[in-house]
Amino acid sequence: FPAFKPIFVFSIMQTLEDLPSGSRNVFSRAIQGYSAKEIAEELGIAVETVKKQKQIARRILKEKLGNLFTLFFAMW
Repeated sequence: FPAFKPIFVFSIMQTLEDLPSGSRNVFSRAIQGYSAKEIAEELGIAVETVKKQKQIARRILKEKLGNLFTLFFAMW
């Protein structure tokens, strides 16, 4: 199972690169552990905008990656 991890990571990273820039910026910080408030302050946007961009990113990732998305986040 761990041997598949690089493939998962590559697929996730490739899909992250394809996200709209706002969603990509927010989501990449969110998976690094930043809170919505911290992301909002860093990017100079509203917390509600952060939440919406995360929602958009998750939707796109789930659409493009399907079960791989769920599996990847279950592994961490």
